[in-house]
Amino acid sequence: MLMQIILLPFPACYLDLQRHFAPQRRVVMDKDRIKGSAKVVAGKAKVAVGKAVGDAKLTSEGEAQKVEGRVQNAIGGIKDALKKKG
Repeated sequence: MLMQIILLPFPACYLDLQRHFAPQRRVVMDKDRIKGSAKVVAGKAKVAVGKAVGDAKLTSEGEAQKVEGRVQNAIGGIKDALKKKG
């Protein structure tokens, strides 16, 4: 036990902390992912308001906006994947 203390003047867990707090490469999400996520949230709000008010048109617009947002988010995901590879 005493030998370990002499060989390692710092705690062994320090090595894990270095790895955990090491500078990491920042990955910025594609703008399409951000816009797509915003459209999904807006669509969910429209659906909720449309159901609460009883407006079928507003509900269907909200559903369409959610689908549009999911598609745009998927396109942004593909762009992110291509950026990581390239």
